[in-house]
Amino acid sequence: MGVGLYLHFPFCQQKCNYCDFNSYAGMEHLLPKYLSAIKQELFLYKVHVSVVNSIYIGGGTPSLLAINDITTLFDSIRRNFYVADRAEVTMEVNPGSCTLEKLKVIKMNGVNRLSIGLQSFNNESLKKLGRIHTVEDFIRTYQYARQAGFDNINVDVIYGLPWQTGEEWQDTLAGVVELDPAHISLYSLTIEEGTPFGRELKAGKIKKIDEDLEAEMYENAVKLLKANGYEHYEISNFAKPGKRCLHNQIYWRNEEYVGIGAGATSYMGRVRYTNVKEIPLYIEKVFGNDYATAEKEALKLDKIIGETIMLNLRLLDGFRMDDLTKRFKTNIDQLYGPTIKVLSNQGLLKEEAGMLKLTDHGLMIANQVFQRFV
Repeated sequence: MGVGLYLHFPFCQQKCNYCDFNSYAGMEHLLPKYLSAIKQELFLYKVHVSVVNSIYIGGGTPSLLAINDITTLFDSIRRNFYVADRAEVTMEVNPGSCTLEKLKVIKMNGVNRLSIGLQSFNNESLKKLGRIHTVEDFIRTYQYARQAGFDNINVDVIYGLPWQTGEEWQDTLAGVVELDPAHISLYSLTIEEGTPFGRELKAGKIKKIDEDLEAEMYENAVKLLKANGYEHYEISNFAKPGKRCLHNQIYWRNEEYVGIGAGATSYMGRVRYTNVKEIPLYIEKVFGNDYATAEKEALKLDKIIGETIMLNLRLLDGFRMDDLTKRFKTNIDQLYGPTIKVLSNQGLLKEEAGMLKLTDHGLMIANQVFQRFV
C-alpha cells in the first residue's frame, strides 16, 4: 500500500492576522538551505516508503519557490519515491506569488491540482485579515492557472469574520462560483491565542461573530454550492463530480502519510511523529543526518479507532462499522456501540444503507459529536 506525502514550506511574505499555522515572515533568506534540508529528509524517509499515492505541498507559501527550485524539488521526490501513475499532486498557491511562467513550470513538473487561498471577495476584508493580495490579484492568478492548463483548482474562503455580514459572504460565494473552480473549501474563522486576532479579541477590539449568523452563513453556503453542482462531501469541502481531494481523504480515513519539513506530522505503523517547528533547528537536525522528530507518540488501539471514527464522520458519506471491524480486527460495536446509540437517540447520528453518518443537526455541532470519540 502507498502513503500520502506532505511537504511543508513555512515561509510567508507576511503573517495573516488569524494564522496559527507553523509559518514565518521575513525568513526567506533561509529558503535555499531549507530546500536542501527537505531533499535530505526525503532521502531519509526513502527506506520507509515504497509508493506515494498523493502529494500535497503546503505552507506557508510554497509558491515563493523559484522556478528552478520547483523543478529540483520534484526531481528529488521522484528520485526517492515511486509516485503512482494516477497520483494526485497538489500545490498551494497564494494570489500574486505566481507568474504565468511559474505556473507552467509547476504544471510541467506533474502538479495536477492547485489550491489558491482567496479567503474573501472583498478587498477591505482581505486587508483586515492581513492578506497581502487583492481580489484582482486572485482573479489574475486564477486566470493564469487556467492558461497554464490546470482544470482541477481549489479555492479557499473564510466565513464568520467579526465584521462580516451575510450579504458580504454571499458576494464572496457568488464571485467564486462564477469562476467555476473544481473544488471549494470554506472555513469558519477560528480565533487562536497568540495571533493578532487573538490579542485583539482579548483587548476587546474585536468580537466573535454571532453564532446564529455564522450558522446561517454555513447553511446558505451549502444550499448555494449544491445548487451550482458541487457535492458536499466533507464538512468544509465541496467538489464537482470526480474532483474530491484525494490527499485530504487520506487524513479523514486516518490512513498513513509522511510529513516532510518543519512542524510536519507523519503517521505510520500506528505511531505519530511530529517534526521540530523552528526552521533553523529543522535544518540543523536534518543536515546532521538525523530525523527532525520533536515528538513521537505510539497510539493505543482504542485511541486510533476513536480518532478514525471521528475523522470518518467528517465525510458526509460516513463509514461502515463492519469495515472498521475488519480493518482493526476488533469489535467496534463493543467499544463504541453505547456512545453511538446515545448520539443516535439524540438525533446527531443516523444509519443509511449501512453507513453511519452525521445528521443535519449533527453536522451543525460536529465538534461536540467528535469529542465523544476522542
